Order: sequence, then C-alpha cells, then structure tokens
Amino acid sequence: MRFYPNVARLRSNRSGFTLIETLIGLAILLIVLSAVWALFHAGINAIGSARAKATAIAVANEQIELIRNLPYQAVGTTTGWPAGVLAANNSVERNSFTFSITTRVKYIDDSFDGDASIQLPGKPIDTQPSDYKLVEVGVCWNNYPCPTPLRLATNIVPKGVENSPNTGTLAIRVLDASGGPVREAEVQVSNPGIIPDIINTTDNAGNLLLPSLPPAENSYHVAVTKAGYTDDFTIAPSPQNPNPTRPDTSVVAEQVTPLTFFIGKVSEITLITVDSACLAQPDINFNLRGEYLDGTGPDVYRYSTDLATEATGQLIISNLRWDNYSLTIDPSEPVDVAGTTINQPFNILPGSHQVVYIHLAPNQPNSLLVSVREAGNQTPISGASVRLEDGLGFDQTSVTGEGTVTQVDWSGGSGQSEYTDPTRYASQDGNIDTTDGQLALIRDQSATNFLESFDSDTYADFGSTTADWNITDTVVRLNNSGGNFDLTGLAQSLAVNTEPGVVIEATLDASEQLNGQTISYALSADGGSNFEPVQPGLAHTFASPGSDLRWQAVLSTTDQLISPELDSVSLNYTRQLYRSQGELISSTMDLGADSNFDSLIWSPAIQPPETGWPSLEFQVATNTDQTTWNFVGPDGTASTVYTTSADTLWPGHAGDRFFRYRVILKTADPTYSPTVSSISIVHSAGCVPPGQVFFSPLTAGDYQAAVDRPGYQQFLQTYGVAGDDSVIIDLAPS
Repeated sequence: MRFYPNVARLRSNRSGFTLIETLIGLAILLIVLSAVWALFHAGINAIGSARAKATAIAVANEQIELIRNLPYQAVGTTTGWPAGVLAANNSVERNSFTFSITTRVKYIDDSFDGDASIQLPGKPIDTQPSDYKLVEVGVCWNNYPCPTPLRLATNIVPKGVENSPNTGTLAIRVLDASGGPVREAEVQVSNPGIIPDIINTTDNAGNLLLPSLPPAENSYHVAVTKAGYTDDFTIAPSPQNPNPTRPDTSVVAEQVTPLTFFIGKVSEITLITVDSACLAQPDINFNLRGEYLDGTGPDVYRYSTDLATEATGQLIISNLRWDNYSLTIDPSEPVDVAGTTINQPFNILPGSHQVVYIHLAPNQPNSLLVSVREAGNQTPISGASVRLEDGLGFDQTSVTGEGTVTQVDWSGGSGQSEYTDPTRYASQDGNIDTTDGQLALIRDQSATNFLESFDSDTYADFGSTTADWNITDTVVRLNNSGGNFDLTGLAQSLAVNTEPGVVIEATLDASEQLNGQTISYALSADGGSNFEPVQPGLAHTFASPGSDLRWQAVLSTTDQLISPELDSVSLNYTRQLYRSQGELISSTMDLGADSNFDSLIWSPAIQPPETGWPSLEFQVATNTDQTTWNFVGPDGTASTVYTTSADTLWPGHAGDRFFRYRVILKTADPTYSPTVSSISIVHSAGCVPPGQVFFSPLTAGDYQAAVDRPGYQQFLQTYGVAGDDSVIIDLAPS
C-alpha cells in the first residue's frame, strides 16, 4: 500500500496572507492615516489661527498708534460723531492675511467735573461734557475662523482742559410708554449745512449724549425709531402745521439741551361694522382719530385717517401708537353708531390688539348713545336698566348688554381651570409652543448625513461648476488644458437634502489631497442665494437658514503643473421641523348669566398657505354648571369645526354662562407653522355692546335718564339732545 501525503495541508503551509487578511490590514492602515491626517490638519489650523491673532494684535496696535498721532480734532470717523478723518470700516493685508478693521469713536463725559444730564452732589451741571474721546479698534481676520474680533481701546485726551469752545450739547433720553428706558433706539439728528447726519443708538439707560455740536437755533431735527415700536420726532413749522407741539430744537453754546422722546410697542385694532343682528355691514366709511397732537392753532393730530371696512365688514389697522382713538362715521353714510364693544374713545395700549364691534343703526336726525360704567375702574356694567323720558310722551327703557373677552398671551402655561390669569390656559397636548406668548407648533430638531464621493454627477451643479468633476477617477480637480491646470476652479452641488425642514446648522468634512495648494469651502442653506464660508470639521450656524442645502469648494493652485484634489465631501446637518398637529384648551370664562355667544375672532386670520387648509380649527363648549364640556362646531356637533375668523357661533349656546374654546393647529409642511396671537369671544344679550343702550329716533330737546342696577346707587340726570349725541354715566356701588 502506497502512502500519499496531505496535499491540501502542504499547499496551505506554503501560502501567504489571505485576501481577507490583506483587506483588514489595509483598513487599519487607512484608519491610522486618517487620524494622522486629521491631527496634522488641526495642527495646521491651530498654527494658522495663532499667526493670524498675533498679526491682528500688531495691526490693532499700529492703528492705535496712528490715531494717537493725529490732532485731537481729527480723531473721529467720516460717517459718525465726532466727525474726523478715520474710516469706520477698512481692511489691510499683512503676512498673507486679510484683516477687517472697525473703528468707533465717541465722546466721554467724565463725572470728575460734573455730569451733563444730572446734578451730581457738590458739582455743577457740566456744560462742556466732551471731556475726551474713547477710540475702540476691532480687528478680525478672514483666512481662519474669527468668532470674536480682537479689540483694543484707548482714550484720546485733549491738551489742557476741554477744547470745544462755542459748542453745545444735546442730551437725548428715550423712554417707553410707561416711562422705562428704551435701549438701542436709533436716534437720527440732522441739520443740513451745519453738520452731517448723525445716526447713533441709546445706551442701556435709554440715553444718548451728543456734545460739541455747532450752535443753531430751532433747526436741529431729531427722529427716534426702533423696530416694532412707534416713532417720535421733532417737527419743523410748515403751512400745514405752523405751531408744532415739539418744534425742531436749538443747540446753544456752552449749554446742554435736554430732550425726552417717548416710543412704545406698536398696536393693532380690528374694527368690525355690524347691524343689530350682528350681520356684517361692508364698505362703511369712517374717520379714526387719536388724541395725540403734533400741533395746535390749528390742531394737527398725529393720527387722523379716513378709512373704510372691507367686504367682510372688517378692517385691521396696524402700527398704531398707543392713544385714545375716536371713530366718526362719514356723514354720507346712512347709519349712526348704535354702540361699540369697547367704549369710545378706544384706549389702545402699547403692544396690544383690540377687537371692536361697531354696531350700526339707520341714520336719524337725533339719537342718544348711553354708556354705563362702574365708577372708579370704568368697566362696562351689563344688566343696568336705563330709562329715558322727555315728559312729552317719550318714555323708553332698555338694558345694557354683555361684552368681549380677548386672550392675547398664553406664556403663563397650563393648569388653570378658571380664567383668572390672562396668560394661562387649562391644558394642551404638549405639541403647542407658548413661550413667546403666541400659539405655534413646537419645533423639533433632526440630524441628517450626506456623502458625496464623486462616483456620479447626480448632485453636480454644472451651471456653476468650473472644476473637473471627474466621476471616472471619483475626484474633483482643476481643469487641465494643454498640460496646464487652471489657476482656480469651482465645484458646486445642487440641493443635497431631500427631507423637509429648515436647515439651521451643518458641519462639512472633506477628504482632500492639497498637494501644496488650497481648497476653501462654503455652504448655503437657502438654495445658493447666500454661500457662507466654513471650515472643515467645524459646526456652522447659518445666518440665512433655509430648506435647500448646497456645498461649494474653490480649488486654487500657484503651480499649473499641480492641482489639489477633492476625494469626498460629507455633510452632517441639523433640520428644524414643526410638529404636524397640536391642541390647546382654554380656561373657563364666566361671561355672565343668559349670554348670547355671537362669534369667535382670532388673529392672524390668514395663515401661511404652506400650512394647508385649514391650519386652524376651533370648537366651543358652553354650559351652566362648569362640569360638562362638549366641544362642538357650527352645526352643534363634535364632527365640525370653525375655520374662518368671525364666523357666527352655533345658536344652541344661547343662555349658557360658562365658556371654553379648543384650538387645533395643523400644518401640511413641517417647515411652516400656523400662529395665533389673539382669540376674542364676542358675546352679548340681544347683540347689544357691553354697558350700552341706544335710543333712536328722538326729537331735539331735554331728556331725563334714570339708571338702576342692583348693588349700585340710582343715577338721575337730564341731558340735552340735538343731533347724534352720546353720554357716559358712572354708577357708584351702593
């Protein structure tokens, strides 16, 4: 018998590494090399940032030294105050870096010799507050991240004492409607031919000091503005306003001119014209006028405008100054004002939204509108009996009606059963955001990744790309023609995100072979409208967020025989998405016994079309026992909802006392959310405005009004009626 050796075993002993072992070894090698490259790249960036900061210090010191060698009067900017020879913004090149330089100069009032605005103990008012100048220089570099500009400051002191003779000072103070300071209000001072326009902002105390101004009489115009606030200003006399209440001001040599301006958050009012049955009365012309005067002799009102309600009977008036406003129906209209859900004049508070129903009646030569209020707090009194008689046969008695409840703030949170705190509500499902006072859907964040390895041109934007996007070599490099590479080239992508949501942050990482050359990167979240420079590996928050994410790479070479190469680009980005639906239920509102519920009004009435229709749904529940809450829609069942602001409520609620609303917010596009800034419940007894009754027609003459209400003292008074008159009666508690 022959013996045959194990051939397979012999072959195995003679073989080298297997394919799997080789691949594993290569993978480990790549991981090690990638880590080494990342450390090398981070080291290069750290060294570059350190060089940039060191050079920035030298640039800032150089700028400071140049300023210190200027004459004192020349220290100022060409576009600011004090005026001077310095550019407020410029740039310089140093050590292959580009540096942006900002220069700010302002006068400083040293309290050592007194203060220009207030009397300090033991010191006089400082009539020359331009004691010295403070110069601040900020330097930022463009080649590496510059999260915070490097800043240096210095005081520039005049030789000897203050040297601004024959000049004066404006001490400007900006307050809100309650007398509190307004910070960062923009103040513009102009006097053509005397000074260049000055634009500056108030400090944290609402103050702005402008010293060393040339004297001039009644010719300095001052205007104060701030986004979201009303404005205030001085006024030059004109034929239309010969006697302004606040004329343009003067600057007097060696004196301080104090000026105080008042601005407040803008307000909004919704006016709705209806008849006695609460049906809309469209296209009613009227005048709305505030009490604030810009001039006297003749009176010139800050706000007095002719307006008209729209086809729905509504008109929203925005950007109003806080004031008392009165509405007058145009004489050409065949109607009289039979009542308003808020007594005239309408007291519009800063930052508020008021909804006012204007009840109209057929025009008569003589009529009387009686408003009954509680003495002291001036709130309307419902259920008061008003008897009007003239002793000649006219004898009529009417009862004042109900009112309007409006909620404009939900920031107080949930858990409130009864409506005592106007910023709170009963409950919600956790999908509603109320932090800023409004209602909106909660916005969540989601992280997503994208990798471009250049094995296809699916995401290549060839309309913008000038570099060689080479899917054969799976690389991007500079174009080569005739053996020479282009000096520069651009690679740009199309939108790389397919998911919904707003991209707010992204981190770009790149695998590249620089070959001694450069590649710079930028990202855009708004479809390429704004590309923002980024550094690989560093998270970038978009100044212009959007829903279309694109990347961009600029390849550059100084040697046309060499090109940098981009092997891959990866993006990790964060999207914000609104939740699809949320629900909130209000606290219980006590609207009084035997109420008629007229309508539910919300603002804004029109939502972004991207949210779909309807993006707001409301239901109403009423009862007499505060126990059974059946939320229903316009047909009285739980299967319907209110989707249009100011729709008439289901008449089956009549006679109930307690009220709750349910609001459902929905969106078809998670990039957008509906919002609610106010919800008003209009309720009345017989559709009569709160605390008011209207008598018409009347004949001209004297009438005695007798007002009775349990818990109050009886009121008796005689009034003369001639035309369309109105009176306010204040009842004192008994």
